[in-house]
Amino acid sequence: MKDVKQASLIAALVVAGAFGCSSSNGSNGTGGSNGNGGSTGSGGHLGTGGTKACGGPAPTADAGVCQQAPCDGLIADFSSADAGIPIMGGLTSWSGILKPTYTLDNGTLNVMEDVAQSSAPQYLGTTLYFNNCVDASAFSGVQFTISGSVSAACQVIFGANDVAHDDKVSDPLKGKCDAGSSCYAPNMPIPMAVTSTPQVMQIPWITGSSVPDVALDPAHLVGVQWQFTVGPTADGGTPQNCTAELHIDDVKFY
Repeated sequence: MKDVKQASLIAALVVAGAFGCSSSNGSNGTGGSNGNGGSTGSGGHLGTGGTKACGGPAPTADAGVCQQAPCDGLIADFSSADAGIPIMGGLTSWSGILKPTYTLDNGTLNVMEDVAQSSAPQYLGTTLYFNNCVDASAFSGVQFTISGSVSAACQVIFGANDVAHDDKVSDPLKGKCDAGSSCYAPNMPIPMAVTSTPQVMQIPWITGSSVPDVALDPAHLVGVQWQFTVGPTADGGTPQNCTAELHIDDVKFY
């Protein structure tokens, strides 16, 4: 699961493009989620059992300062003209051969893919990227509601991206990775099969292989993404189609 590239402001959340199995975050994504845990204090702190910094203003020009995640953890509910994204950012798709398409309809992000297997693996996805890096370290991970269908030729992968794994060429304002298209953050297959019945999936901060080989930093997130990994055609076999339709809503930190 890689790539997270930046696009522009959300006015154009209706169309975008870019993100691959290599991580860059100008047009790629990372992040997501919700979070409660007490009452909100005047200083942006959440209550019982400890404090949580949240709801701070957008950062200044200082690249080392990230915007605090909203106190309710909401990233996007896709309910309004600006896609219902309280953390300012946008949507974009990326691919090897044929990138996914997406629409926003009745408060839902719909992601569609239809691509045939080839001689090499393919990595195609849709990213929800943040204009500013986001500090979600007070939360445990990302959750979202998902339904739809996915054929056997493709696998749905989820990941969040941070500045350390974000390609600094494609995203010079936030990216710190100098490995170009080889940059990618830890990622994992979603834990349950996608069915026609909406289900809430909670994915904790992911550990595992990445380029560079450093842990994901929830205090410096740049987006979240849903990726289709399409395996190569079996030796002597007939290429199968990766056909998928995802319906995603209520993306938040939890």
